[in-house]
Amino acid sequence: MTNLIILLAMGSSLSLQSCKHSDSSTSNMVEHHSHSVIDNKTEHTDNSSVDSSKFSAVYNNYLGIKNALSKDQNDSASFYAGQLLNMIEVMNTTHLTAEQLSVWNKNKSKIKDATLRIKESTGIESQRDQFISLSLSFHTIILSFKDNSAPVYYQFCPMANDGKGAYWISEQSKISNPYYGKKMISCGSTKETINENK
Repeated sequence: MTNLIILLAMGSSLSLQSCKHSDSSTSNMVEHHSHSVIDNKTEHTDNSSVDSSKFSAVYNNYLGIKNALSKDQNDSASFYAGQLLNMIEVMNTTHLTAEQLSVWNKNKSKIKDATLRIKESTGIESQRDQFISLSLSFHTIILSFKDNSAPVYYQFCPMANDGKGAYWISEQSKISNPYYGKKMISCGSTKETINENK
């Protein structure tokens, strides 16, 4: 973990106008992320990883929720929320450091509460509201569990959360907004890059 570099890419300001702009090409910006949400059975039976990679099945189901919300698919978001709840319960914490375990335990109940509400909700706006707190907890955990794997992007939309703004975690640098979906898919910016290699 000593080889990690966290780059803060805080912009001086965000233009709300750019988030309000949406044209016919917006829908073409939604990418397919079949690689980001891998088969949960494979993740569950993989015992080769250590440390933060024990978190991979949990993380991949978070990404499943995020990608579903960005595509306006509330049923899919509910499905991945259910998978996420299962992975939280079976996550192996044996190889975590004392600090990592403390961070996990402090955030586990918050993650479970928000995820359960996403799973049980039939409305996508309610799911998006819960995704705000879910993402904040995930950011805290990922900072503790960071490793030398693929970059993780902490992104922000200033329009979400009634204009107060909201964050999310992404596996890609390209913005795919989970709070507005296809209406404003490109609204937002990357605020922090974790695990970025030189």
